[in-house]
Amino acid sequence: MPWPDEKQQGKRLLLAMITLMTVVPIVAVVLLVPGIFLLEFIWGGEEAVARAMTEWDKPSPYAQDGRFIIGLILVACIAAGIPVATWYRFFVKTGYLTKRTLDSINQGQLPVIGGYLKPLSYLFFIWSGISVAYIGIQQNIYILTVFFGAGGIWFTYLGFQELMRWYHGKK
Repeated sequence: MPWPDEKQQGKRLLLAMITLMTVVPIVAVVLLVPGIFLLEFIWGGEEAVARAMTEWDKPSPYAQDGRFIIGLILVACIAAGIPVATWYRFFVKTGYLTKRTLDSINQGQLPVIGGYLKPLSYLFFIWSGISVAYIGIQQNIYILTVFFGAGGIWFTYLGFQELMRWYHGKK
């Protein structure tokens, strides 16, 4: 039997997931760009920043330096970590998503919005995993292909299991 606020929690979870998939990456990119320019400035001064702005489609000349790569990884982690931590603080820590909802998600049971949230989630994850894997193949970024291709296959498997559970439960 569903708990009384399941519909409300389903809508809140949908809002949280849409925010996580749209706003958080946009904010991460907005933070990443100035971070890269700051890193270029630290390594090469104003000329490096001007070169990075005018020749943005070419790799940085400092990309061969291991310390620059470590700095770039650190900047990327900070740029991605700030919006993720803010999202977590806003949606989870404040109680916007209840403990019961979070526990049910951990057990693989999503709140239902008209019965369509879970299947649509699987379709989105499968489509996005396969799409990013295809982009990885096109761009010769094989690590992207491996991770997102495996993710697409994994979500296909989970979606099929969910479909079978639903089918056998309806009989």
